[in-house]
Amino acid sequence: MIVNLITDQKEWTSNQLRKRVEKYNLQVQKPGDETLLARVNDAVLFNILPADYDLSGFEKYRNEQYLPRALEAGELGRVAAILNQHLSGLIEIQANLSIFKLTLAQISGDNALSEVVKDELAEDIPNPAYVTAQNNHTTALALLQSVSVADWQLVAQRYTGAVIDDYFELTLAVVNILPHIDLLEFYIESDTSMNVDKRRSLESNKQLIIDALTPVQETLEGLVE
Repeated sequence: MIVNLITDQKEWTSNQLRKRVEKYNLQVQKPGDETLLARVNDAVLFNILPADYDLSGFEKYRNEQYLPRALEAGELGRVAAILNQHLSGLIEIQANLSIFKLTLAQISGDNALSEVVKDELAEDIPNPAYVTAQNNHTTALALLQSVSVADWQLVAQRYTGAVIDDYFELTLAVVNILPHIDLLEFYIESDTSMNVDKRRSLESNKQLIIDALTPVQETLEGLVE
C-alpha cells in the first residue's frame, strides 16, 4: 500500500500519489504502450484502419493486461486517497497532543504564565498569553476527546515507529501517551475490562494499569547451578 499510517510523517501530495499509482501501472506497461493504445483506439473509433489490419494482438493486450492493471491502479489510488486523509487526522492528533502538553505547562506547570499582568495604568488585567494558552488547551482537549480507540492505537504505534502486534504491549503504549484522566478512562474502559478510579491522579491510575498489564518477571536466583 502506498500510504503507511504508522511510519509516514507527513501527508502525501496529490501529485506524489498520482506518480506512485502510475509507477504501479508501469510495472506491466512499457513506455509508449498507453500512447499506442490511444492511437489504435482513435483509429478504430474513426474507422480509418486498413481493412487487413490485425487487431487481435492489440485487443488481447488491452483486455488481458492493460485494462485489468489500469483498474487495479485506479482502486489503489482510491484507497490511497482515503488512507492519506486518515493519515492527516493522525498527524493532527499528534499535533494536538503536543499543544495539550505545552499549554498544560503554561497554565499549571512549575513555570506557568501569570494569570494577570499590569496594563499601562498599572491595573491588573487578564494576561493575554495565559488566556490564549487556556483556549488552546481547551481546544486541544476537545479534539483529543473525539479520538477513537483504533486511532489511539495507531498514534501510539506512530510514536514507536513500528507495528505493535501484542495486545498488552499496545495497551501500555497507548496508556503511556494519554495526557488526561478522561482520555485514560475512555480508552481503558472501552478496550479493557479494567476501570479508572478518578479519585486517584492520572499518574497513579497509569501505574496501576501498567502494574496490572506487565508480566511478572520470574526470578532465576537459586535455579542456576
